[in-house]
Amino acid sequence: MSKLAKVKMTVEDAVEQLRQIAEAMGAASLVERKNGVLHMLFTCTGQPPALIRIFETKKDGLTVDGSMGKNKALSDRIISEFTVLVGDNKVKPAVCVYKTNSEADRRSIYNDVKALPNVTVSAESFQDYNDYTMELLYDERGESVRITQYNTGRLVVQGKTWELWDVICSAIETIMDVPVTDVLIRFVADHSNKVTVEHVITSDVKSNAEATLRARAREVFEFLWPHDRKCLLSAQYLIASALELPEYTAYVAPAAKALEGFLKKCTLELGVSEVDVSSNDFFKETFYQSGRLGYRIQGTCPVRSALKKITDEERKARIEKGLIELYEGVVKYRHSNMHSKPPVAVVHIGNYESAVSIVDNIISLMIKCHKLVNG
Repeated sequence: MSKLAKVKMTVEDAVEQLRQIAEAMGAASLVERKNGVLHMLFTCTGQPPALIRIFETKKDGLTVDGSMGKNKALSDRIISEFTVLVGDNKVKPAVCVYKTNSEADRRSIYNDVKALPNVTVSAESFQDYNDYTMELLYDERGESVRITQYNTGRLVVQGKTWELWDVICSAIETIMDVPVTDVLIRFVADHSNKVTVEHVITSDVKSNAEATLRARAREVFEFLWPHDRKCLLSAQYLIASALELPEYTAYVAPAAKALEGFLKKCTLELGVSEVDVSSNDFFKETFYQSGRLGYRIQGTCPVRSALKKITDEERKARIEKGLIELYEGVVKYRHSNMHSKPPVAVVHIGNYESAVSIVDNIISLMIKCHKLVNG
């Protein structure tokens, strides 16, 4: 996301928020005014500077614009985090219902969600694994999600379409090994119901979509973690069915989620992450902690220095290039198309053709970088 309009806060408050976000990313900031427009310049050692301009109007408030400058990746990240802070009214309420068929699944779900990093159980009413209610709070954002397990097997997840919501739903879907259509329905729930989806996503659509994806990107598809495969297939099912929606962010969101998982698995297998990561780890814990990929790219510690298992310097350089390109793609699509961040109501993909083009770009990026990283 390179621009955010109609921000209702003072210029001074906006500057301070942007400064704090940049500081947390390891970037220094400099503020100056040129021709009536406030310019904020952000610098990280070893990187070109990022520029964010702030325009002020009496009627519409502020416009925060990162479309100029030499480091668009950094300005996009800063603006995306800023959007989180000012965009709470854009977060959509969400409810997802699952049918748990075994106590083993219920036990795993209960234990796994309680063990998520930086997540606190703020309230709990527990009878047994078949009958409980749990309020979870993500300390990093103050986001809360309620999980209710009924003794009928019905599991209800209530929250808002934000990061904790996405991580919990993905974890549940992974434990239960749900079919692709269940993953797809979660992404399109705002615009379409289960009956409509199951009517349009026929068995022929499913088989043709998977055959098309495997023919184009078999190695990438098989490299992905199982739940990320389902996310990528969700996008392909939607494209193959041409399911009509009011707007088409839901086509791109699962593909963006798969791209993030693809990069996570690359960092794990190459040893770039200092601790194990999984498909369902939070974005920040995976990429921004000390020593991890985003920290290295945004800081002074080169990516190649983490590739201790590889001695060929040419291959190290190729892998570093691939990881950086993948990381920049994840940041671009993750924040622009919002599979788990609050500005989901701000950014819309207006038509089918645009959505298909973005999904195509995501798959092309994975194919290209799979060859660079794993070749």
